[in-house]
Amino acid sequence: MATKKTVEGIVPFKEENKWGEAKVGFKDLDGNVIIKPKYADWGTADTLIGGLATFVEIKNARHGIINYRAEIIVKDAYDASVYEEGFGIYENLYTLFGAINKEGEELLPCKYTYLEHIGVNCLYFECGESTHGILEVDPIGKTTRVLFDMKEAGYARCSKNRQTNNKHNSYNGLICVEKNSLLGLLSKDGKEVVPCKYESAARCGNTKLWASENGTWYEIDVTDVNNIVIKPRD
Repeated sequence: MATKKTVEGIVPFKEENKWGEAKVGFKDLDGNVIIKPKYADWGTADTLIGGLATFVEIKNARHGIINYRAEIIVKDAYDASVYEEGFGIYENLYTLFGAINKEGEELLPCKYTYLEHIGVNCLYFECGESTHGILEVDPIGKTTRVLFDMKEAGYARCSKNRQTNNKHNSYNGLICVEKNSLLGLLSKDGKEVVPCKYESAARCGNTKLWASENGTWYEIDVTDVNNIVIKPRD
């Protein structure tokens, strides 16, 4: 009986029908088709990141993750993202989050109410009302550890209705938090780099936000986290 060839690398490719509608499939590094085009053009990766790629099913818009060996390691997810360090985050259909490495091994069980990548091997996490903070992830050693417990330090999760236009909590790796019902930004090591003194905030991309203090709005630019610029809005 012939043995199945081990795949050690894949490349996404597209095919269009006569109406210009594209589907995405995957080839091995020799150009052989491993998975025929069947995934949605939107949401399916153009290239592998950290040995992983995301894909989207056309029939139900569910997301998944495929690894460099052409193994489907996550499927039927509401959303999924992959990172250069060699792991991915996914959200299941019950709005719970988990993490998996490129070998298909579980890094974090799918029990978190929120996970967000905020830097190399670092995640912001929320686990219900019980705790939230910063996790360090080792996708090779399959280990995780809490770098900073925000709840223990007295910081509340940022209320989504107070930080408008924002699904994500981070700005260039800095986390939006509340203390005494006022907003500020924390670094991954727990340093309050923007003081918690603003009543509300609005996201303006990944490196800027507007924040109000006593009726005055300020632009906070964290493009350089070592030189944060705060100035009144014109």
